[in-house]
Amino acid sequence: MASSLLVHDTLQLISRPWNVKIRYIPRYKNGVVDRLAKISRDLPSASMSFDNPLLEVADELYRDSSGLESSYTP
Repeated sequence: MASSLLVHDTLQLISRPWNVKIRYIPRYKNGVVDRLAKISRDLPSASMSFDNPLLEVADELYRDSSGLESSYTP
């Protein structure tokens, strides 16, 4: 199961001799990441980088950086 593999890998990383902090941030508090995740569903599996924010996340980027409530929709 993929989730058990993720847990196993995470525990291995945490057991290494370094300081690790894990924080949970709900989707509605991080609209940019949520919007990018939704966009990526329709893209082929590959790494991408952007020099400028996508137009699709510009509104959420402004909201996140200004501390405004996200326009999150599940």
